[in-house]
Amino acid sequence: MEPLSWIQYKNRSPQATIDSASSNIITVGGSINFAAKISDPEGDGDISYVMWRFGDGKSTTGGLSYKTISHRYTTAGNYTVTLEVKDKVGKPVLATKDITVNAINHAPTAAIISVSSNPAAVGQSIIFTGVITDEDGRNEDIDKVMWDFKDGTIIDDGDLDDSLTLYTYYQPCTYEVSFKAIDKSGASAEDTRTVIIKPRQKSQKKPLTID
Repeated sequence: MEPLSWIQYKNRSPQATIDSASSNIITVGGSINFAAKISDPEGDGDISYVMWRFGDGKSTTGGLSYKTISHRYTTAGNYTVTLEVKDKVGKPVLATKDITVNAINHAPTAAIISVSSNPAAVGQSIIFTGVITDEDGRNEDIDKVMWDFKDGTIIDDGDLDDSLTLYTYYQPCTYEVSFKAIDKSGASAEDTRTVIIKPRQKSQKKPLTID
């Protein structure tokens, strides 16, 4: 009887990549759909488990049906998502993808709270006062402050001190003045005020009288 010969079996590791995600950048409260590409030279039946670790302390584990999965993030930050795939014999195979979760942006508010003279006369200086608020931080989040006097003049140099400005009209008319604040995410708020500019009254000279 011939002696038995042993054939050494060498396991081949599975292959795993995170093939796609619905988006790499989302806002807090949003969900991301992940899709994995998984294959095993020994056949799909050799896969032991598929695990997703989402980088926020949460994970989920299952079989090949977990190739696609959705996850919701509740805190802003940068996260590394890890896909772990293991067959019945070898070591786990890993794939990663970076995700950015941005905080929810709050739109600013803008209000014209006073106009020093209204109606005013042509050539008369007027003080316009506006107030800006932003839940995300007035100085940190506001990108631009803009006054539009609707006579062709717009002040939009981005200076927050422009919430108080001095302006003079040189044509009689009714103007719908606009005060606008824009934050760094592009959200904006606007307030308007109707300003009436009247012609400058001519001084009336008293008739010359001779005693």
